[in-house]
Amino acid sequence: MRIVSVLTIMFLLAGFARGAVDPPDLRCVAVQPNGDVVLTWIAPNDPANEFVEYVVGVSNSRNGTYTETSVANLATTTFTNTNSNATTNSEFYYVKTVYDDGSGNVEVSSDTFETMLPVISNKTDTTATITWNPQIVPNLSSNSGNYEVFRRIGGGPWVLVGTTPYGTETFTDTTFKVCSEDVAFKVETQDNSGCRSVSAIVEELFEDNTSPDIPIMDSVTVDTATGNLELTWQSSEAGDTDGYQILYYDYASSAWIIIDTVYGKANTTYIDSAASGSGGTQQYAIASFDTCYKGNPATANISAGSDAHQSIFLETFPDFCAEEVQLEWSQYQGWDDLQGYAIYYRLNNGPSVFLDSVPGSDSTYLHDNVDVRQNYCYVIVGYATDRSKTSTSNVACPQSAASFQPNIHYLQRANVVNSDFVEVECLVDTSIFVNYYALERAIDSNGTFIEIARAPYDQNPVLEFEDRTAQVNQTDYWYRVVMYDSCDFPISISNLAKTIYLNGTFDEQTYNAQLSWTQYIGWGVLGDSLDHYDLFRVADNAAGSMNQTLTTGDTLRNFEENTETYITEGNRICYIVRATNRDSLQVYSNRKCFKSNTKIWVPNAFKPTGIHNPEFKPTVAFGGFRQYRLQIFNRFGNLIFESTNIERGWDGTGEDGSAAQQGAYAYRISLVNQSGDEEVKMGSVILIR
Repeated sequence: MRIVSVLTIMFLLAGFARGAVDPPDLRCVAVQPNGDVVLTWIAPNDPANEFVEYVVGVSNSRNGTYTETSVANLATTTFTNTNSNATTNSEFYYVKTVYDDGSGNVEVSSDTFETMLPVISNKTDTTATITWNPQIVPNLSSNSGNYEVFRRIGGGPWVLVGTTPYGTETFTDTTFKVCSEDVAFKVETQDNSGCRSVSAIVEELFEDNTSPDIPIMDSVTVDTATGNLELTWQSSEAGDTDGYQILYYDYASSAWIIIDTVYGKANTTYIDSAASGSGGTQQYAIASFDTCYKGNPATANISAGSDAHQSIFLETFPDFCAEEVQLEWSQYQGWDDLQGYAIYYRLNNGPSVFLDSVPGSDSTYLHDNVDVRQNYCYVIVGYATDRSKTSTSNVACPQSAASFQPNIHYLQRANVVNSDFVEVECLVDTSIFVNYYALERAIDSNGTFIEIARAPYDQNPVLEFEDRTAQVNQTDYWYRVVMYDSCDFPISISNLAKTIYLNGTFDEQTYNAQLSWTQYIGWGVLGDSLDHYDLFRVADNAAGSMNQTLTTGDTLRNFEENTETYITEGNRICYIVRATNRDSLQVYSNRKCFKSNTKIWVPNAFKPTGIHNPEFKPTVAFGGFRQYRLQIFNRFGNLIFESTNIERGWDGTGEDGSAAQQGAYAYRISLVNQSGDEEVKMGSVILIR
C-alpha cells in the first residue's frame, strides 16, 4: 500500500513537471498604410519545451471560416498579413499556441481581435464625424483606455486632433477648414507593452460648396460732380468672405453682367466710372464670394445677387412760354421703406437751394414762375423712412431762353437716293432743347420755302429727313432745316443745300448721249468745300451690269459720248453723278437713262415663186429681243399662219398647205425686247402670184 502511494505521487509530479503552454497574449492589431495588418503579441512561457508552433487565423467574419497560417518560432511575437482587406472591411484575427505535452498536439487560442474600420459622416468643409468599431470587448487591461484620432489634409502630415475613451468609438473634428481637399482620418490606441493598434485609414474629398450670405445693398447714387454711380452695401457676415462682385444690368442685352470685383470683406463701396447717371437709370446688384477657389479654372463659391437697386434718373422739360419747368424722374428701386423725394435747384451755378419735397409715390413736379432768362439745374434726392439711406439723381439742367443759339446747326447733305427721294442730314447741337426741327424745301433759293417734314428733339446729333414728294427726275431742290423752340418760334435756320439734277438727251440715230448737271450747293461752311464730281455709266447688256467712271473734276458739269459700244436694242444705259467734298462726304444725283428701241422693217409685197423675195418675214435691227411672234390673217380675219422663229417666214400657203390666193393679207409682229417691253407692228402685205 505504501508502495502504490509513492508511485502515484511520482506520476503526478511527472505530469506537473511537463505542464501546459499558454496561448499568446495578443495585444495589438495595426492596419498599415499599404493595407497590410500587423499582429503583435507576448509569447507564452514554455519551461518544458513543448511548443510546436503558432497558428494565426484570419476571417472577414467573426463566425466565419478562418484561414490559418503557421509560425514556427516561439520567440516570434509579430505577424504581417499581406493579403488583407482591412482598408475596406473589418477583419478578425486570433493567434493559437500549439504544443505537445506527450499526448499529442494541443491548441490554445487568444481572444479574437477585430481591425478598426473608421467611417466618416456629417462632413462639411469644417466638420467631420468619425465612427469606428472597438478591436475587442471588453478592453484589455493593458490598454491605455483611450483612442487617439489623427487627421491628414491632402499630402500633409498626420496631426493628432483629439482623444476619446475606449468604449466611445466616435469623434467629431471641428478644427479644420478646407476648400477642396482629400481629408484622411485614422484611430490609434496604445498598449502598455509598447505596441499600438491602428485603424484603417478613411479618406474622402471634402469641399466647401457653401457660398457666403447674400449682401444687403444700401443704395445706388449719382455723383453730381462726375455723373458716375456710387454703390454702398453692408459687409457680409460670412467669415471666409473674400470680396464682392459688382453686377450691372445691361438693358441692351436684357442680362446681368459682372463689371468688376471688390476684394476685401470690409470694402463695401464702389464707384462705376464707366457708367453715367445722366443718360438714364442704372441698375446694380452685389454678390459675395469666399476664399475657396477650386476647379479649373479656379472659381470661388459665389452667392446669389442682392436685391437690385436702380438709380434715379431726372429729366426736365421747360415751357418757357408758360415760364415753368416740368420735372420727371424714375422712382428709386431697391428700398421697401422709400418715404419721399427732396427737390433741389441751383440758379446760375449758385448754391443748392431746397425747393420742395414730395411723397415717395410721386415722380413728377412742376416748378412754376421760372425766370426763363436764368439757368436752372435740378437734383432729386430720394430717402428712406429714417433718412439713413439716400440716393441722389443726376443733375438736369434745362436750356434757358437766353442761350438758344446752337453751336452747330449745319445741313451737311442733300442726297438723291436711288433716283427716288431726297435724304437730308443735318448736324445739330444736342445740348439745346428745342421743340422740333422742320425740313423746308423750295424750287429757288429766294423763293418760298414749304415745310416737308418734322423731327422731334431726341438728343441725336445727326438729324435725318426724307423727302419722298420731290420730283428728283425733273428738277433740283433747295433745302434748309429750321429749329423751333417750345413756344413754336423759329430760333435758328441752317445753311442752304441744293441737290444735283442730272439731265441729258440721246440721239437714237447716232447713239450720242449728251449730259449736264446742276451744281451741288451747301458745302464750305465748315471748310468742307466741294472737291470733285464723278460721272458714272451704268449699262445693262447680256453680259450683266457694268459700272465705269467716265469723268472726274471740280468744275466740269457736262459730258458727251457715243454709246453704240455699250447700248443694244431694247437695253438701257444710265448715268449718275456723285459729288465729294474735302471731308469725303458724298451726295448723288438722280439717274438719267436712255434706251434704243428695237427697229422692225417689213416688206410690203412678196412673190413665193420669185428669186429675191420668196417669203414674207421682217428684219429686226440688232436682234435684241427675247420673244418673237409672226401672225398672218386672211381678209376674213382668220389666222392662216403663225411662227415664233424669226428665221421662218410665210411662204404664201394656207392652213391646209395649199397655195393662198393672190391679194392683200394682214400681219401682226410682236417682239419683247431685253428690257421686257413689248413692241407690236401691224400692217398688210401683198401676195403676188
